[in-house]
Amino acid sequence: MKENSRIQTLIAWAKTGDIRIRRSLAFSFDVLITQLIPGTIHPTLALISLPYFIYFLAKKGATPGKQLLFLKVETIEGKPLMLYQAIARVMAQFLFGFPILLQYVVSGSLGSPAFLAVSALLFVGSHAVALTNKQHRTLHDYVSNTVVHARKI
Repeated sequence: MKENSRIQTLIAWAKTGDIRIRRSLAFSFDVLITQLIPGTIHPTLALISLPYFIYFLAKKGATPGKQLLFLKVETIEGKPLMLYQAIARVMAQFLFGFPILLQYVVSGSLGSPAFLAVSALLFVGSHAVALTNKQHRTLHDYVSNTVVHARKI
């Protein structure tokens, strides 16, 4: 009985919890799917995983991680994403969020300490934007004119 109660509590939180935390958990789940299931973590897998994110955003409005946490991505007008918006969103997320990974893929090294510092600031800054607006939009949301909403159940 206790286990059932815990599961119900978890499902209730997945439906109503803080959207910023749910977004982070959804992304983490998607990274696990695209990176760990193939059996190894390698920078080039990040490039291979781009079609995964683009496909699910363009066709379903949410990646499996976002679906699991009852989230969806729409245009700011509340419409489904067009393919170009899904591409813009994913590329912006990749460029703002993973410049260190991009550096490693291109050159085979992590770069200088200054590059690492700038990369970290870019990553944190692109997500910190979500703390400054009511819709919790990140920089890649602004680039692609999208917003993440709780999915109606």
